[in-house]
Amino acid sequence: MKSICIVTGANGFLGNNLIRLLSKDVFEVRAIYHKNSNVIDELDCEKYQADILKPETLDKVFEHKEGQKIIVIHAASKIYLGTKYDQSVYDTNVTGTKNVVEKCLRYNARLIYVSSVHTIYEKFRPIKEIYDFDQNKLNDFYAKTKAIATKYVLDMVKEKNLDAIIIQPSSILGPNNHSNDYLIQMMKMVASKKLRFYISGGYDFVDVRDVSIGIINAIKKGITGQCYILSGHYSSVHDLLNLVCNSCKINPIKHKIPLFLVYLSLPFIKLKNIITKKEALFSRTSIKIIQEEAYFSCDKAIEEIDYHRRELSTTINDTIIWLKDNEII
Repeated sequence: MKSICIVTGANGFLGNNLIRLLSKDVFEVRAIYHKNSNVIDELDCEKYQADILKPETLDKVFEHKEGQKIIVIHAASKIYLGTKYDQSVYDTNVTGTKNVVEKCLRYNARLIYVSSVHTIYEKFRPIKEIYDFDQNKLNDFYAKTKAIATKYVLDMVKEKNLDAIIIQPSSILGPNNHSNDYLIQMMKMVASKKLRFYISGGYDFVDVRDVSIGIINAIKKGITGQCYILSGHYSSVHDLLNLVCNSCKINPIKHKIPLFLVYLSLPFIKLKNIITKKEALFSRTSIKIIQEEAYFSCDKAIEEIDYHRRELSTTINDTIIWLKDNEII
Protein backbone atom coordinates (compact mmCIF):
# COMPACT_ATOMS: atom_id res chain seq x y z
CA MET A 1 0.00 0.00 0.00
CA LYS A 2 1.42 3.37 -1.04
CA SER A 3 1.96 6.05 1.59
CA ILE A 4 0.01 9.25 1.07
CA CYS A 5 2.12 12.37 0.57
CA ILE A 6 0.24 15.65 0.94
CA VAL A 7 1.89 18.84 -0.32
CA THR A 8 0.62 22.29 0.67
CA GLY A 9 1.45 25.24 -1.57
CA ALA A 10 1.33 22.92 -4.58
CA ASN A 11 1.16 25.71 -7.14
CA GLY A 12 4.16 27.47 -5.63
CA PHE A 13 7.73 27.27 -6.91
CA LEU A 14 8.95 24.62 -4.47
CA GLY A 15 5.60 22.85 -4.24
CA ASN A 16 5.20 22.17 -7.95
CA ASN A 17 8.79 20.97 -8.33
CA LEU A 18 8.35 18.66 -5.34
CA ILE A 19 5.23 17.10 -6.80
CA ARG A 20 6.94 16.49 -10.16
CA LEU A 21 9.51 14.33 -8.34
CA LEU A 22 7.16 12.76 -5.79
CA SER A 23 4.90 11.55 -8.60
CA LYS A 24 7.81 9.45 -9.88
CA ASP A 25 8.39 7.91 -6.43
CA VAL A 26 6.40 5.40 -4.38
CA PHE A 27 3.84 7.85 -2.99
CA GLU A 28 0.17 8.56 -3.56
CA VAL A 29 0.58 12.32 -4.06
CA ARG A 30 -2.11 14.80 -3.06
CA ALA A 31 -1.70 18.47 -3.90
CA ILE A 32 -3.35 21.22 -1.85
CA TYR A 33 -3.82 24.49 -3.66
CA HIS A 34 -5.71 27.64 -2.73
CA LYS A 35 -6.30 29.19 -6.14
CA ASN A 36 -6.39 27.37 -9.46
CA SER A 37 -3.60 27.98 -11.96
CA ASN A 38 -1.95 26.54 -15.06
CA VAL A 39 0.74 25.12 -12.77
CA ILE A 40 -1.77 22.85 -11.05
CA ASP A 41 -3.07 21.61 -14.39
CA GLU A 42 0.45 20.42 -15.29
CA LEU A 43 0.83 18.20 -12.21
CA ASP A 44 0.23 14.45 -12.26
CA CYS A 45 -1.42 13.85 -8.88
CA GLU A 46 -4.67 14.10 -6.94
CA LYS A 47 -5.66 17.76 -6.53
CA TYR A 48 -7.59 19.33 -3.68
CA GLN A 49 -8.66 22.95 -3.48
CA ALA A 50 -8.45 23.81 0.20
CA ASP A 51 -7.35 26.57 2.54
CA ILE A 52 -4.88 26.06 5.38
CA LEU A 53 -6.63 28.94 7.18
CA LYS A 54 -9.90 26.97 7.09
CA PRO A 55 -9.06 23.68 8.84
CA GLU A 56 -12.42 22.13 7.99
CA THR A 57 -11.45 22.15 4.29
CA LEU A 58 -8.40 19.96 4.96
CA ASP A 59 -10.09 16.82 6.35
CA LYS A 60 -11.02 15.48 2.90
CA VAL A 61 -7.33 15.57 1.93
CA PHE A 62 -6.42 13.34 4.88
CA GLU A 63 -8.92 10.56 4.13
CA HIS A 64 -7.03 7.25 4.08
CA LYS A 65 -7.29 3.49 4.40
CA GLU A 66 -6.56 1.75 7.69
CA GLY A 67 -2.82 1.31 8.10
CA GLN A 68 -1.96 3.76 5.33
CA LYS A 69 0.83 6.15 6.33
CA ILE A 70 0.47 9.88 5.76
CA ILE A 71 3.28 12.37 5.15
CA VAL A 72 2.61 16.10 4.94
CA ILE A 73 5.08 18.47 3.30
CA HIS A 74 4.05 21.93 4.42
CA ALA A 75 5.58 24.14 1.73
CA ALA A 76 2.90 26.85 1.66
CA SER A 77 4.10 30.23 2.87
CA LYS A 78 3.88 33.90 2.05
CA ILE A 79 7.21 35.59 1.36
CA TYR A 80 7.45 39.23 2.41
CA LEU A 81 10.47 41.52 2.22
CA GLY A 82 9.17 44.23 4.54
CA THR A 83 9.74 44.89 8.23
CA LYS A 84 6.24 46.14 9.14
CA TYR A 85 3.55 43.86 10.54
CA ASP A 86 1.43 42.23 7.84
CA GLN A 87 -1.60 40.24 8.99
CA SER A 88 -1.86 38.11 5.84
CA VAL A 89 1.80 37.05 6.17
CA TYR A 90 1.27 36.15 9.83
CA ASP A 91 -1.94 34.26 9.08
CA THR A 92 -0.38 32.16 6.30
CA ASN A 93 2.98 31.48 7.92
CA VAL A 94 1.95 31.05 11.56
CA THR A 95 -1.78 30.31 11.83
CA GLY A 96 -1.70 28.15 8.69
CA THR A 97 1.18 26.12 10.07
CA LYS A 98 -0.60 25.60 13.38
CA ASN A 99 -3.65 24.32 11.51
CA VAL A 100 -1.53 21.87 9.51
CA VAL A 101 0.17 20.67 12.71
CA GLU A 102 -3.25 20.05 14.30
CA LYS A 103 -4.25 17.85 11.35
CA CYS A 104 -0.94 15.95 11.51
CA LEU A 105 -1.51 15.21 15.19
CA ARG A 106 -5.10 14.16 14.56
CA TYR A 107 -4.22 11.81 11.68
CA ASN A 108 -0.84 10.66 13.07
CA ALA A 109 1.00 12.03 10.02
CA ARG A 110 4.70 12.74 9.61
CA LEU A 111 5.30 16.45 8.96
CA ILE A 112 8.09 17.92 6.87
CA TYR A 113 7.95 21.62 7.62
CA VAL A 114 9.69 23.91 5.12
CA SER A 115 11.13 26.71 7.23
CA SER A 116 13.90 29.09 6.10
CA VAL A 117 17.54 29.90 6.80
CA HIS A 118 16.30 33.43 7.54
CA THR A 119 15.13 32.15 10.94
CA ILE A 120 18.76 31.62 12.00
CA TYR A 121 20.38 34.57 13.76
CA GLU A 122 23.87 33.08 14.24
CA LYS A 123 26.71 35.47 13.42
CA PHE A 124 29.41 32.81 13.13
CA ARG A 125 30.32 31.48 9.69
CA PRO A 126 29.53 28.99 8.32
CA ILE A 127 26.00 29.13 9.72
CA LYS A 128 24.76 25.80 11.08
CA GLU A 129 21.47 24.46 12.44
CA ILE A 130 20.06 25.96 15.65
CA TYR A 131 17.14 24.81 17.82
CA ASP A 132 16.45 27.94 19.87
CA PHE A 133 14.30 30.06 17.55
CA ASP A 134 13.64 33.56 18.85
CA GLN A 135 11.70 36.03 16.74
CA ASN A 136 12.93 38.90 18.91
CA LYS A 137 16.46 38.44 17.56
CA LEU A 138 15.25 38.93 13.98
CA ASN A 139 14.39 42.14 12.14
CA ASP A 140 12.46 41.08 9.04
CA PHE A 141 8.80 40.25 9.54
CA TYR A 142 8.86 37.22 7.23
CA ALA A 143 11.76 35.76 9.23
CA LYS A 144 9.89 36.43 12.48
CA THR A 145 6.80 34.54 11.28
CA LYS A 146 8.85 31.58 10.08
CA ALA A 147 10.75 31.52 13.40
CA ILE A 148 7.48 31.53 15.36
CA ALA A 149 6.14 28.67 13.25
CA THR A 150 9.38 26.67 13.45
CA LYS A 151 9.47 27.02 17.23
CA TYR A 152 5.85 25.90 17.42
CA VAL A 153 6.53 22.78 15.37
CA LEU A 154 9.50 21.82 17.56
CA ASP A 155 7.46 22.52 20.72
CA MET A 156 4.77 20.13 19.45
CA VAL A 157 7.46 17.47 18.87
CA LYS A 158 8.42 17.73 22.54
CA GLU A 159 4.96 18.24 24.04
CA LYS A 160 2.69 16.07 21.86
CA ASN A 161 5.11 13.66 20.14
CA LEU A 162 4.54 15.21 16.73
CA ASP A 163 6.62 13.37 14.14
CA ALA A 164 8.16 16.40 12.42
CA ILE A 165 11.33 17.45 10.63
CA ILE A 166 12.41 21.00 9.82
CA ILE A 167 13.86 21.83 6.39
CA GLN A 168 15.68 25.15 5.94
CA PRO A 169 16.56 26.00 2.34
CA SER A 170 18.66 28.97 1.33
CA SER A 171 17.59 31.14 -1.64
CA ILE A 172 15.92 28.82 -4.16
CA LEU A 173 16.57 28.97 -7.91
CA GLY A 174 15.68 26.72 -10.82
CA PRO A 175 13.15 25.81 -13.51
CA ASN A 176 9.35 25.70 -13.22
CA ASN A 177 9.25 29.06 -11.43
CA HIS A 178 6.02 30.79 -12.47
CA SER A 179 6.11 33.32 -9.63
CA ASN A 180 8.02 36.13 -11.39
CA ASP A 181 9.90 36.71 -8.14
CA TYR A 182 12.88 39.04 -7.91
CA LEU A 183 15.36 36.38 -9.08
CA ILE A 184 13.32 35.67 -12.21
CA GLN A 185 12.97 39.42 -12.80
CA MET A 186 16.74 39.76 -12.45
CA MET A 187 17.37 37.02 -15.03
CA LYS A 188 14.89 38.61 -17.44
CA MET A 189 16.52 42.02 -17.07
CA VAL A 190 20.02 40.61 -17.61
CA ALA A 191 18.88 38.56 -20.62
CA SER A 192 17.27 41.64 -22.21
CA LYS A 193 20.38 43.75 -21.38
CA LYS A 194 18.33 46.12 -19.20
CA LEU A 195 20.49 45.36 -16.18
CA ARG A 196 24.14 46.20 -16.83
CA PHE A 197 25.46 46.95 -13.35
CA TYR A 198 26.02 45.09 -10.10
CA ILE A 199 26.26 45.90 -6.40
CA SER A 200 28.41 44.47 -3.62
CA GLY A 201 27.35 41.48 -1.58
CA GLY A 202 26.23 37.95 -2.21
CA TYR A 203 24.20 35.04 -0.90
CA ASP A 204 23.76 31.26 -0.96
CA PHE A 205 21.66 29.91 -3.83
CA VAL A 206 20.29 26.37 -4.06
CA ASP A 207 18.62 24.47 -6.88
CA VAL A 208 14.91 23.79 -6.32
CA ARG A 209 15.41 20.22 -7.56
CA ASP A 210 18.11 19.59 -4.95
CA VAL A 211 15.82 20.94 -2.22
CA SER A 212 13.02 18.71 -3.49
CA ILE A 213 15.25 15.61 -3.47
CA GLY A 214 16.50 16.61 -0.01
CA ILE A 215 12.93 16.78 1.28
CA ILE A 216 12.11 13.36 -0.18
CA ASN A 217 15.27 11.96 1.45
CA ALA A 218 14.20 13.57 4.75
CA ILE A 219 10.89 11.68 4.56
CA LYS A 220 12.80 8.41 4.32
CA LYS A 221 15.92 9.10 6.40
CA GLY A 222 15.30 12.21 8.50
CA ILE A 223 15.27 12.09 12.29
CA THR A 224 12.23 13.43 14.14
CA GLY A 225 12.83 16.80 15.80
CA GLN A 226 15.89 17.62 13.70
CA CYS A 227 16.57 20.64 11.49
CA TYR A 228 18.37 20.33 8.17
CA ILE A 229 19.87 23.26 6.26
CA LEU A 230 19.60 22.65 2.51
CA SER A 231 22.00 25.20 1.10
CA GLY A 232 23.69 25.33 -2.27
CA HIS A 233 26.66 27.51 -3.14
CA TYR A 234 27.61 31.03 -2.12
CA SER A 235 27.88 33.50 -4.99
CA SER A 236 28.57 37.20 -5.14
CA VAL A 237 25.96 39.29 -6.94
CA HIS A 238 28.54 39.99 -9.63
CA ASP A 239 29.30 36.31 -10.26
CA LEU A 240 25.60 35.39 -10.26
CA LEU A 241 24.76 38.01 -12.87
CA ASN A 242 27.62 36.91 -15.06
CA LEU A 243 26.54 33.28 -14.87
CA VAL A 244 23.27 34.50 -16.39
CA CYS A 245 25.22 36.45 -19.01
CA ASN A 246 27.22 33.37 -19.88
CA SER A 247 24.08 31.24 -20.26
CA CYS A 248 22.51 33.92 -22.47
CA LYS A 249 25.75 34.31 -24.47
CA ILE A 250 25.99 38.05 -23.85
CA ASN A 251 28.90 40.18 -22.65
CA PRO A 252 29.62 40.10 -18.91
CA ILE A 253 28.56 42.91 -16.59
CA LYS A 254 31.51 45.02 -15.48
CA HIS A 255 30.12 48.16 -13.86
CA LYS A 256 29.65 48.35 -10.10
CA ILE A 257 27.50 51.07 -8.55
CA PRO A 258 27.77 52.26 -4.94
CA LEU A 259 25.07 51.23 -2.50
CA PHE A 260 24.08 54.80 -1.62
CA LEU A 261 22.78 55.29 -5.17
CA VAL A 262 20.64 52.17 -4.85
CA TYR A 263 19.25 53.37 -1.51
CA LEU A 264 18.43 56.76 -3.03
CA SER A 265 16.46 55.04 -5.80
CA LEU A 266 14.41 52.80 -3.47
CA PRO A 267 11.38 55.15 -3.11
CA PHE A 268 11.05 55.32 -6.90
CA ILE A 269 11.49 51.54 -7.25
CA LYS A 270 8.80 50.99 -4.61
CA LEU A 271 6.38 53.35 -6.37
CA LYS A 272 6.98 51.66 -9.72
CA ASN A 273 6.32 48.23 -8.26
CA ILE A 274 3.13 49.38 -6.55
CA ILE A 275 1.90 50.59 -9.94
CA THR A 276 3.01 47.48 -11.85
CA LYS A 277 2.12 45.10 -8.97
CA LYS A 278 5.48 43.35 -9.29
CA GLU A 279 7.91 42.30 -6.57
CA ALA A 280 10.74 44.81 -6.26
CA LEU A 281 14.11 43.75 -7.63
CA PHE A 282 15.73 45.75 -4.82
CA SER A 283 14.36 46.57 -1.38
CA ARG A 284 15.95 47.71 1.85
CA THR A 285 15.52 44.20 3.25
CA SER A 286 16.98 42.37 0.23
CA ILE A 287 20.00 44.71 0.12
CA LYS A 288 20.60 44.15 3.83
CA ILE A 289 20.43 40.36 3.36
CA ILE A 290 23.01 40.22 0.56
CA GLN A 291 25.36 42.51 2.47
CA GLU A 292 25.55 39.95 5.30
CA GLU A 293 27.33 37.51 2.96
CA ALA A 294 25.85 34.49 4.70
CA TYR A 295 27.67 31.19 4.30
CA PHE A 296 25.62 28.13 5.29
CA SER A 297 26.78 24.62 6.12
CA CYS A 298 24.72 21.69 4.83
CA ASP A 299 27.13 19.11 6.31
CA LYS A 300 24.45 17.68 8.60
CA ALA A 301 22.04 17.11 5.69
CA ILE A 302 24.82 15.52 3.63
CA GLU A 303 25.65 13.12 6.46
CA GLU A 304 22.15 12.23 7.69
CA ILE A 305 19.84 12.41 4.65
CA ASP A 306 22.30 11.94 1.78
CA TYR A 307 21.85 15.48 0.50
CA HIS A 308 23.62 16.56 -2.71
CA ARG A 309 24.03 19.90 -4.51
CA ARG A 310 24.60 20.54 -8.18
CA GLU A 311 26.77 23.39 -9.43
CA LEU A 312 25.19 26.85 -9.52
CA SER A 313 26.17 27.25 -13.18
CA THR A 314 24.05 24.19 -14.01
CA THR A 315 21.07 25.64 -12.14
CA ILE A 316 21.36 28.99 -13.93
CA ASN A 317 21.74 27.35 -17.33
CA ASP A 318 18.72 25.05 -16.80
CA THR A 319 16.63 28.00 -15.59
CA ILE A 320 17.52 30.07 -18.66
CA ILE A 321 16.59 27.12 -20.91
CA TRP A 322 13.23 26.81 -19.13
CA LEU A 323 12.57 30.56 -19.42
CA LYS A 324 13.31 30.40 -23.15
CA ASP A 325 11.24 27.28 -23.71
CA ASN A 326 8.29 29.00 -22.02
CA GLU A 327 8.87 32.23 -23.99
CA ILE A 328 9.45 34.23 -20.81
CA ILE A 329 12.70 35.59 -22.19
